[in-house]
Amino acid sequence: MLNSFFQSRQLEHDQIRTLNESLDEWLPSKGEVSVLVTHQVNIHSLNGQFAGSGDMLLVTMDDGKPVVLAKISTD
Repeated sequence: MLNSFFQSRQLEHDQIRTLNESLDEWLPSKGEVSVLVTHQVNIHSLNGQFAGSGDMLLVTMDDGKPVVLAKISTD
């Protein structure tokens, strides 16, 4: 679900749905932190945010949807 679908756009819907469901399970657990590494196309499709190479987004879930709390750029 974290693999790039850049060259296989037909995978986008199912991958993002699966990722969204997984995030909803993983992120709210008792203040624990999860670190996920993925690709720009996945991040943009998930929450509409652009993340450059090496950038990080701090995300929480709200009613089953990812909410970006902060962006950390690595330029």
